[in-house]
Amino acid sequence: MKYARMEDTKRIKGTRIRIVDIGIEFEYLGMSPDEVVRAHPHISLAQVHEALAYFYKHIKDMREKIRKDESYIEKLKQKYQSKIAVIAQ
Repeated sequence: MKYARMEDTKRIKGTRIRIVDIGIEFEYLGMSPDEVVRAHPHISLAQVHEALAYFYKHIKDMREKIRKDESYIEKLKQKYQSKIAVIAQ
């Protein structure tokens, strides 16, 4: 399986699905490989298994990517407060 690179993030070739997102769905959300395919019908079960193999082979880097993504999201939340929260007040 070949992996496309965008923004230094490994993706399933021909898709915009990041390898780390497949790993998150499997490891953190508890989805089975079949459930991952149902969530992304344009990828095959074989591609999910290959993505998971890559994810676990590079688990240290993948966990660091998850940590960095979470940190970035928190920074965005601080910078751009929810308009829903403002309206509710």
